[in-house]
Amino acid sequence: MFMNKCPGQSKKKLTCVWDQTTILPTSRFVLAESGVSISMCEFGCGSGIIALQLAQAFPNLRVFAVDSEPSAIKLAKENAQRMSLTNCVFDVVDVCKTLPSELYDTFDYIFIFDVLHDLHSVKKGIENARKLLKKGGYISAIEPTLNANLQENIGEAWAPYNFGIGLFHCVPTCLKDGAANEGALGPGWGWETTLNFVTEAGFKDVKIVEAVGFKSHMLVRK
Repeated sequence: MFMNKCPGQSKKKLTCVWDQTTILPTSRFVLAESGVSISMCEFGCGSGIIALQLAQAFPNLRVFAVDSEPSAIKLAKENAQRMSLTNCVFDVVDVCKTLPSELYDTFDYIFIFDVLHDLHSVKKGIENARKLLKKGGYISAIEPTLNANLQENIGEAWAPYNFGIGLFHCVPTCLKDGAANEGALGPGWGWETTLNFVTEAGFKDVKIVEAVGFKSHMLVRK
């Protein structure tokens, strides 16, 4: 059971089952069930739902999960304690700012679920992900499946929902965190824009894994 609300909000308990059809199939070879110790970093972990369930599913996985919101990290630490997990560490980190050099070339796997479009500097966030990743390591970036050409989204049932959430939540979040100079993109930026940011950061091995529902999985290798 997880607490999925920050202080001041409802303390309703949720049974949170992360989407195994989206995450696990393309992550399994990275999270190696062979017993090899793997280090993973999650950007924008929130209350720790995904990080903790991965840590529980793969005991040899060492997870470092970060979020820029202190109340979310406080809640994630409480969830980790509630689950008695010791292989998952949480910290308050803004991944769009300069990160400690001792974290460079540290992680085998970086997981970014529905977060890239919320960053106040996508360019800096992806550049930092590259710095943190070991050579040969992987990034899973899972984002809403929207096309940068608005007309291409006509007829897609999930498109109005994503654009609505983007307008009233994602874009204001970006602006609140200081995105005025780079621009607040939101989920409507489209996969073409995502791919441009990734390739500009120096990644060449990029695959778009088959979409599941209204999410698509970009698998990137350093």
